[in-house]
Amino acid sequence: MRNKEIVYLSLFSAVALILYIFEAVIPKPLPWLKFGFANLVTLIVLINFGWKQALGVTLIRIFAGSTFVGTLFTPAFILSLCGGLMAFAFMALCFRFFYPPFSIIGLSIIGATAHNLTQLIVASLIFVKSFELLYLLPVFSVTSLLMGTFTGFAAYSFQNRFAKLFR
Repeated sequence: MRNKEIVYLSLFSAVALILYIFEAVIPKPLPWLKFGFANLVTLIVLINFGWKQALGVTLIRIFAGSTFVGTLFTPAFILSLCGGLMAFAFMALCFRFFYPPFSIIGLSIIGATAHNLTQLIVASLIFVKSFELLYLLPVFSVTSLLMGTFTGFAAYSFQNRFAKLFR
């Protein structure tokens, strides 16, 4: 890795961590609703640096963020880790094979949907031990679309303004 890339990835990891912590402490309209602000950092890193670097930023964000907010190795951490890794995997695969025609907004919606679906499945299998949670799928799908679109637009705006810096 070049020194410039290490500096950028360190900064992106710090920004993702700050957004993760910020999102953990802001009031939410629904207890399970998260906006996915930190995911925009994953998108930017994925597009500009590659999947390995984006995975590293994602893991740093989840482990360090969970440490700072006091949820490391709790059910919330397990849900965050599973959802974050699945969101990353789907975004990375879609980026690899479908970018373009998928835009950064489409990647964000895919990531949000994968994240929410994974969390529902993990919670159903491990914590609730019932598939009744899957009745929430329509609500989670709508929030995935809304939050994924919002995060995607934010990432698109950031990407367009600062793309020259990454080269």
